[in-house]
Amino acid sequence: MGIEDKATYGEYYWAMQVEAAGYADEQIETAFAPFFRGLFADMPDIAALPSGMQTFMRALAEPPSAGFGGFALGVGVEMVDETLHTLMNPIMKMMGRSINRRSKETWLTSAGKSSLDNSSVVLFSS
Repeated sequence: MGIEDKATYGEYYWAMQVEAAGYADEQIETAFAPFFRGLFADMPDIAALPSGMQTFMRALAEPPSAGFGGFALGVGVEMVDETLHTLMNPIMKMMGRSINRRSKETWLTSAGKSSLDNSSVVLFSS
């Protein structure tokens, strides 16, 4: 009974799901590990990090066991997300400014600023 000794169709079906999940996880690890190795190879001063962090980074570059693929995938997605966010932030700001140029109420021109400055002087001096 179980994965090794399947007595019923249900046990066989479950065992095949476990085997397929393990295979898929290994494929994810195989796909991501070279990217992590390359990324970490370019990072300076990894040796200066605490030993626990170094072990963590080595595990991403060389997964120690099956079941690590989902975690590696999550870390990889988060790294890509942060990188893209950082790279695209200036572009998105420029696009936002370009779109808002048609919305005069969101932009304060130098003439408008002078007008507001003069208004506040009049309001607060009386």
